[in-house]
Amino acid sequence: MKMYIPEFIKNPHKWKKYSLGDDEISDDSNRMVAMNFLKTLKKRMPSEESTEICNYRVKPTFNKFLKKEGKELAVSSGVNAKPTFLNGKTIMPEYVVGQKVFKVSKKKEQPTVSNSCVKLDHLLEDE
Repeated sequence: MKMYIPEFIKNPHKWKKYSLGDDEISDDSNRMVAMNFLKTLKKRMPSEESTEICNYRVKPTFNKFLKKEGKELAVSSGVNAKPTFLNGKTIMPEYVVGQKVFKVSKKKEQPTVSNSCVKLDHLLEDE
């Protein structure tokens, strides 16, 4: 059984050791940097007098997005939905990956009754 030796032990010259001890930054220098940062923030902010508050009451409008191209593509591919056999080769219909297939529903026509009155002979009792 071979023991695995970590890379930092094999080649210590390729690695640098960092310590998590205290840095040479004192509280005074840290406070000075924080104060400078706050001063620069105050300089960046525009004065309150120059800022104008917009009180526009605009009602937002929302538009519903409709995919028209996808429906046209599905309808056009539905025309040639069956594979065809041509010159000894089977030609399959073209499909778009990720495209939803829109099925065209055929409306069945109801047979119209030519007589305006309907006879209900089965409801009559034999007397």
